[in-house]
Amino acid sequence: MWQRESLGDDKCLRKIYLQIMLKCLTCTYASKEMHIIRIQGVIMKKTIRVLAVVFLLGATITPASALSYYGSQYGQHTFTNGTFISLKDAYGDGLFPSTIYKFAGGTQESSLVNKSGYGTTVTKYAPSTITAIMPCLSRWAQPMACGNWIYDK
Repeated sequence: MWQRESLGDDKCLRKIYLQIMLKCLTCTYASKEMHIIRIQGVIMKKTIRVLAVVFLLGATITPASALSYYGSQYGQHTFTNGTFISLKDAYGDGLFPSTIYKFAGGTQESSLVNKSGYGTTVTKYAPSTITAIMPCLSRWAQPMACGNWIYDK
């Protein structure tokens, strides 16, 4: 009779394989192969279930804070997710797009500037979750032009 065991480790798989071989001493080679294929199917189903659970848990753990700005006025695309921020120069005007951002519950500010040129993206990690962004454009010998603060809802 077959023993039901967890299919989680190699030791268990070896036991099951030996049970098949002992049970099928008089079986043909094809019959043994069919038993092995059935067990491999059970293992695959269990693996898929475990991966599905891991995927669902991972999807629920992602940070809820995400901000973005895309506009030609400041020549950039800014995106944040949790502590991550990226800034793409989306307007080939030779000026430097930048973003000022708030973190630590809005009590601290920092900035990210893209001096790499049109079409390039620069990234950075803040010390804590980013809660607001302000798109800006650095101009030659003039103060920076900035938009309004964009807050996480």
